[in-house]
Amino acid sequence: MAKIMVADGFSAIRELLMEELASEGHIVTAVGEIKSIQERIPIIEPDLLIMDIYMNGKVSWTLLEEIIKHNPHLPALIFTGYGAEEALHSSLVDGFVVKSSDLDELKKKVKEILMRNYHPADKKGQSISV
Repeated sequence: MAKIMVADGFSAIRELLMEELASEGHIVTAVGEIKSIQERIPIIEPDLLIMDIYMNGKVSWTLLEEIIKHNPHLPALIFTGYGAEEALHSSLVDGFVVKSSDLDELKKKVKEILMRNYHPADKKGQSISV
């Protein structure tokens, strides 16, 4: 299906998303450090970035703006536990989902975004953690 990069500061969230998205046939790479996101995008060439906007103790809208500036065709989906204030910046991204133990909304949003921007990956159902 698609190559997805998951960026989240919590390893349990990264592992859960990697497992769930890989089970749907996606190639999933996870990063836990803010600095790793921009470094890894040109290497991984993801079809979608799923990112918690609050990582490593920082709200990262500036980083997201830089990512979008350098990768204007990379769709971004915010998956965060922080809600109202972040919604003000939602015009920067292709989707916004508040973290929940029920991943149905996230999976639905991933499918919607990929349908609009889909570029098939070479492999299916793999996970890579960096």
